[in-house]
Amino acid sequence: MVTRQIFDEVGKCLDAAPLPSGDSALRIQGQQPASMYCDYSPHLVQAVFKGDVEGVEELLAEGEEANYQDAERRSVLHAAAFCGLHQVAALLLAHGARVNVKDNKWATPLHRACASGYEDDNIHQLKPGPVDVKKTVEVLLRHQADVNARDKFWQTPLHVAAANNALSCAELIIPLQNNINISDRAGRTSLHHAAYNGHTAMVELLLQNKATCNFFDKRDRRAIHWAAYMGHTEVIALLVSHGADVNVRDKDYYTPLHCAAANGRLSALRQLLSLGADVDAPNACGNSPLHVACLNGKEDIADELLAAGAHISAVNCRGQTPLHYAAASTHGAGCLEVLLRHPGVMVNCPSQDGRTPLHMAAIHGRCSRAQMLLKAGAHVDASDAQGCTALHVAAQHGHDLLVGGLLIAEAACDTHGSLGMTPLHMASLGGYTDCCRKLLHAGAKIDARDDQGRTALHFAAYGGNQETLALLISRGADCFACDSYGRLPLHYSAAGGPQQQGGGCCSCLSTLIALGSDVDRADAEGRTPLQMAATSGDPDGRALAILLEHGAQPGAHDNRRFGALHHLAATGHMIPLATLLSVMTSEDIRRTKSCSGLTPLHLAVAGGHSDALRALLSVGCPEEVLECTEEEQGWSPLALSALLGQTDCLRLLLQHGAQPLRPNPRSGATSLHAAAALGQTECLEILLHSAKGSDAANTRDSSNRTPLMLAVLKGHTDCVERLLRHGAAVDAEDLSRRTALFYGAFGGSEACVRLLLKEGATVLIRDCMGKTPLHLAAAVGNGTILSVLLRLCPDGEGPDRLTDLQGFTPIHWACYGGHGPCLSILLEHTRTNTFHGNSFSPLHCAAFQGSEFCIELLLNHFGKKLVQLRDKKQRTALHAAACDDSVLCLQTLIKEGADINATDWRGQTPLMMAAAHGSCKSIEALLELKADIVVQDNKGNSALHHACLQVIGLCFSEMWHFLCGI
Repeated sequence: MVTRQIFDEVGKCLDAAPLPSGDSALRIQGQQPASMYCDYSPHLVQAVFKGDVEGVEELLAEGEEANYQDAERRSVLHAAAFCGLHQVAALLLAHGARVNVKDNKWATPLHRACASGYEDDNIHQLKPGPVDVKKTVEVLLRHQADVNARDKFWQTPLHVAAANNALSCAELIIPLQNNINISDRAGRTSLHHAAYNGHTAMVELLLQNKATCNFFDKRDRRAIHWAAYMGHTEVIALLVSHGADVNVRDKDYYTPLHCAAANGRLSALRQLLSLGADVDAPNACGNSPLHVACLNGKEDIADELLAAGAHISAVNCRGQTPLHYAAASTHGAGCLEVLLRHPGVMVNCPSQDGRTPLHMAAIHGRCSRAQMLLKAGAHVDASDAQGCTALHVAAQHGHDLLVGGLLIAEAACDTHGSLGMTPLHMASLGGYTDCCRKLLHAGAKIDARDDQGRTALHFAAYGGNQETLALLISRGADCFACDSYGRLPLHYSAAGGPQQQGGGCCSCLSTLIALGSDVDRADAEGRTPLQMAATSGDPDGRALAILLEHGAQPGAHDNRRFGALHHLAATGHMIPLATLLSVMTSEDIRRTKSCSGLTPLHLAVAGGHSDALRALLSVGCPEEVLECTEEEQGWSPLALSALLGQTDCLRLLLQHGAQPLRPNPRSGATSLHAAAALGQTECLEILLHSAKGSDAANTRDSSNRTPLMLAVLKGHTDCVERLLRHGAAVDAEDLSRRTALFYGAFGGSEACVRLLLKEGATVLIRDCMGKTPLHLAAAVGNGTILSVLLRLCPDGEGPDRLTDLQGFTPIHWACYGGHGPCLSILLEHTRTNTFHGNSFSPLHCAAFQGSEFCIELLLNHFGKKLVQLRDKKQRTALHAAACDDSVLCLQTLIKEGADINATDWRGQTPLMMAAAHGSCKSIEALLELKADIVVQDNKGNSALHHACLQVIGLCFSEMWHFLCGI
């Protein structure tokens, strides 16, 4: 296969793995002829790999297929190009072989030839026949081989030649190449490949032919980055002589010096330093080359950087120094020695999280490095931002050798760190018995408490490590100690969770119970160990079974009246649920209603645990539990299953006698209302069939709403169809006398509205405010539904005559909502040129809303006379526009002839209205249009008075400046 360049990534920060230092990343598949040849290959292919030119000629003359391809789509010409057999290639091409044929990696024969053109390789000794790769390339080029062809990695033959140091091939290809800086899929040019592999002559050839030395790949890395990473000093010198910048940065702000340091290339590093590379250049994470060297364990690099003046205490974005990296990294021991020998090292320098190099060594268990740091003066009890010392960290991670070393160095063993925990707490939680033993031997207080009053025994019990628990008990730990919440170690052992609920946890439970721990002891919230076990999430319920075997009360409940049964129903774990139900009495089941009204049935339904629900129902739930409603929303288990679409749960509840028409005590809604409102079609169908014989489809809630109204409101077409099929009344009215059509007009579902109209819904029915569905559709801007309804209105009942109890028509409401498209539809169905209804005309409404579009539609339809209309308080549309601060509306109305100084019943002009409402933009516009500023209303107040009365400073300023300018 064709060579492909693999570029190793440079290490980023302490969390990154060290860089591999491996060999050239080129992978040349097919260097051995056997990789393309086997005994089962056609005779023509076998002859090619044997270098038998005469045999090839004879086979072609006998009619062998010159374009044969194997399973990987490699042709005979690929094989000849790979072997460098120019005579064979010429014969194949003469017999019709395709020169630009591609294999399954999209490589052409020219790619193959360039991959075999390595000048100094012994590869030609392995190849048969008269090998001449240069002549092979010449033959291919004479037959129009495409020098710009790309393989699957977008590499051209020049990329391949550069990577394989095929100088003679490159010399032939370069004059024919469209662009010598053409990049592959990763953005790398031929110069990148040549520099990475250290092919100095190839680099020189490319540079002589105008290759750009500062061309960057998709990670912004230049050729000099890769030359430095691989340590090719001659290539670096050549690149720099052609203008390469030794301090150039990639996307992660890595310089070539970072790359050389990361891979331990000492010669390249020295060369870059001599060329002026910045020894302390930070990358995107703030890491200097010294940080990178320490991360990857390159001690000779670290020594050289320090000798070149690298800042030993430089900090990165996390506040970490190179010493932090050397203390923590896998191969950093040698670097640590180098750094500690330096006179300027700060051995106790904390990072942003307060951790010193000793903390970093403790995290990763670097025992010998911790000793080196301590000898160099590291403070053994230095604490981080959470108050944890190195001993805390070592104990937390179970590094018992390091714990011992720190204790020998007289580390304080009872220091309270994060959450008030001591090192013994942390070791106990992790189950690190050896660490606990060493801490206790050093005098750690066995009953020391953290911020929540927990002892080491609490943590050991929660962690489920029997050996640690036994050690603490043997050393006198109090198994009856309660934390700040009144919880025993037994509570914590029961609550260990699925990750701790193994044999160890059960052993801990048994041990604590055997020592006399009360299995029914309630904590401050009223929870017993049994309830803690139920909340642990253990699907096998082993802890729960042990507690029940030792007499735990199965029906005990906490302060909120939640019991173990509630928690198990919520998790749906069948094994512990069955165990608990087997020991519960009917009275226990009866008392399962919590303070919020939630029962285990609610919780099983909420989680969709139908198996758990079946188990609960099978024990004989009484009616008060089956129909119990939770207090927040008032839903019963059946209504909740309908609401959530839990069909299996719904069927189970109905089979056990749940009533589908039982109303919600808060809203009066039934399960049918819940299913219809949420669009749970299948649940709705089940409920309708279960209530057969009753008028279920027309059941009412406390607002007299039917399920049909709620389904239409939310646009659930399938639910609407099923309800209508089951006899839902389309003209049923709620308490406001609104039918389902009102809900459809408001909700905006055209499909639902059409279904209602198909069933004969009355279009012009009125609610308690005299509004029709047309009014609502216009008010909310549902133009499509408005058109549908208008087409069904009888003659003489146009939208300009349908007034509600306030005298407003649908035209008023469309204007008041600023719904221009709806207004346009309404005007198309209006045959008169006069307004009906409230004197606060549609033009007033549009002006008050600030809808210039609606104003223009009205004026175009009714004429300019509209601007002179006054309401019952003698206000014009200009008064209304002045209140809204809509300058465009003001300008439009005045342009159409509105009186700028018109007065209302109080003698107020539009300017006064604007001042009274603080509409500064309107004031400015009216003043520019020559509104009278000195005119007074019936009480002798001018616009300036109104502005002062409203304490509108900006409005006052506008008018005062205008007056001063007069």
